[in-house]
Amino acid sequence: MADIGKLLANNLRRIRKKTGCTQEEFAERLGIMQGRLSDLENAKGWKQISGFADKLELAGIDPLELFQHGSQPTVEEAELLELIRSSDPVTRSAILALLRNKAALAAS
Repeated sequence: MADIGKLLANNLRRIRKKTGCTQEEFAERLGIMQGRLSDLENAKGWKQISGFADKLELAGIDPLELFQHGSQPTVEEAELLELIRSSDPVTRSAILALLRNKAALAAS
């Protein structure tokens, strides 16, 4: 779990730096507090998010179903699902965690 958290943290930091944003600016863009972004970039707070997909899979549920609308995915959803399905396990977990975090933020 710690390795996945570190991977997610490093990728999030890389993405932020690619945008040229400070933590404050990037947190504002994401609609989260700067402190939360700092925690995520320092591999804090990923455990719960990262473990959720594993729990679904252990229960025989494809975690990708969380991102489907209705019975037929849109073209964009199908492309995203194929990208995730074709990724290696670590990358897949990272993508799912980032999407879950975004969905959780949108719901709050």
